[in-house]
Amino acid sequence: MIEKNEKNFFLGLFLLVAVLVFFIFKPFLTVIAFAVILAVLFSPVHAFITRRITRGVEWLSALLTVLAFLILLCVPLYFIGSVVLKQSQELYASVVENGGAGPLMDKMEESIKHIFPQLGDFDIQEKVTTFLLSFTSSLSTIFSETAQFGISFIVVLLSFFYFLKDGKHWRKSITDLSPLSSKYDDLILTKLTLSINGILKGYIFIACIQGFLVGLGMYLFGIPHAALLGVFAGVAALVPTIGVGLVSIPTILYLLYSGDTAAAIGFTAWVLLLVSTIDNVLSPIVVGKQISLPPLLILFSILGGIVLLGPIGVFLGPLAVSVLYTLIDIYKSDFKQA
Repeated sequence: MIEKNEKNFFLGLFLLVAVLVFFIFKPFLTVIAFAVILAVLFSPVHAFITRRITRGVEWLSALLTVLAFLILLCVPLYFIGSVVLKQSQELYASVVENGGAGPLMDKMEESIKHIFPQLGDFDIQEKVTTFLLSFTSSLSTIFSETAQFGISFIVVLLSFFYFLKDGKHWRKSITDLSPLSSKYDDLILTKLTLSINGILKGYIFIACIQGFLVGLGMYLFGIPHAALLGVFAGVAALVPTIGVGLVSIPTILYLLYSGDTAAAIGFTAWVLLLVSTIDNVLSPIVVGKQISLPPLLILFSILGGIVLLGPIGVFLGPLAVSVLYTLIDIYKSDFKQA
């Protein structure tokens, strides 16, 4: 029988060590969270490789999964990022340094003031310049801080490898330590897994597809800086209802103001017939019933997550809201009547 003083000492020691470990791991929490998300996302690939290729050799299948991640995602993202950085710098130079878009900006500013006179002295060129400067500076910082980024990336890959290799054992350890019953632990972890897959494979994957299609359409119709605007369209696709219209509508207006009516009509048809319908086609296939959060709630959770946690908040914000939904369901079904 454990005495009261002994129990209090143990709890105090446990709390002290837990706080110390938290601060030791704090610089790597974002990296660890990203690695966990990758491990959940690529778990079907890992399971397939384990079953069909490595025949149960976990470390080898984890290594092959990490290599697949590098080849299929990281290499294309690096080249896309390089192109987007170059185009953002070119656009900034065109708008700010050379004044190439000055007359067009003036015409658009006049039209905006005519439609919305309450805006007063609205300077569209100043707003665009400020945004481009901020965006270009952020991209330049990412590409210039290669040493810091390289270390973080290596830690992500190592964590990703071990989460794939030992994830099942760690999951069992977590459920064994949890004071909740196995039923609730499994429900929460299953909901987290479904949310990660639903958010990444669903909303974010479809937004990337829409952004790619918008960029491709811009390239086909001769619209400058297509890769950069495609990235903006992918981000805008996360916004409910309006979506890629936040980028495509100004682009169509730009074409009309420039006198390129044929390209404006063609790009409009491209967006309406292909980009806008791809969401309705892919969502039932990719998302299914994996996540039941309303799109507007997902948008706010993403934005709030970014403000609170930085880029990783894109994933952790919706996951936190999804876990809250699960806990509310558990409370209503089991604890409320207790």
